[in-house]
Amino acid sequence: MRALLGLITLSFGVFTSLFSQSEFDALRYSTLGSGGTARTMGMAGSFSAIGADASAVMTNPAGIATFRRSEFNVGAQFQNTIYNANYLGENVRETRLNFNLPSINYIKSEIKYDANGKPRKTGLSAVCYGFHINRLAALGGSMAFQGTKRFSSVTDFFAQDANAQGMPNQLAQSSLSKLAFDAWVIDYDRGGNSSYTSAYRDSVRNNDQAGDIVSRGAIYEYQGTVGLNFSNKVMLGIGLLY
Repeated sequence: MRALLGLITLSFGVFTSLFSQSEFDALRYSTLGSGGTARTMGMAGSFSAIGADASAVMTNPAGIATFRRSEFNVGAQFQNTIYNANYLGENVRETRLNFNLPSINYIKSEIKYDANGKPRKTGLSAVCYGFHINRLAALGGSMAFQGTKRFSSVTDFFAQDANAQGMPNQLAQSSLSKLAFDAWVIDYDRGGNSSYTSAYRDSVRNNDQAGDIVSRGAIYEYQGTVGLNFSNKVMLGIGLLY
């Protein structure tokens, strides 16, 4: 009993760090797709109950048991992504054309034969092995935004960073906040000397703000499957997804 209580206490002591998704993760992973072979994408993935396609490795492991011969195939895809960004009433549109390989599949079919050298019609008729690499998302892209704003600027960020550090003699040398203070881009708060603020009043600000959100890479999944065909009537399959 003591050992069990000690193990439970240790488990609570080990797992102390928690991570949650941000709005950036929500945007990134909301664009995941199913990928697959050309047939799969052409049918919007609605073929999974039929089998006899390499993409059955990921959607219906038992479906590969219908294969009567081995097969290797590679898919090819052109993906056209359109980005529309609206910032401060100004719209920026960008288009990105991406070429990728949505899937790589290998199916090995082993047909079982009877004593007469003919394919078995009863019992275990075939054993099929499948390996599938599927591209869930192509993250490569660039989204730009631009607009004119009078109520904030990068100088507010410099002031915030300086406030987190302290007085001028405490600002890290060569830091952005130190350079901004020395260049009179930020100054002491006009209401006192306890904090920093932007040296530019809202009435004279006319900032052209612009930025880019650039993403790189892709998300893949890997799956291995074994399918069993019994009398060409009952199909069983099991898959391991990574």
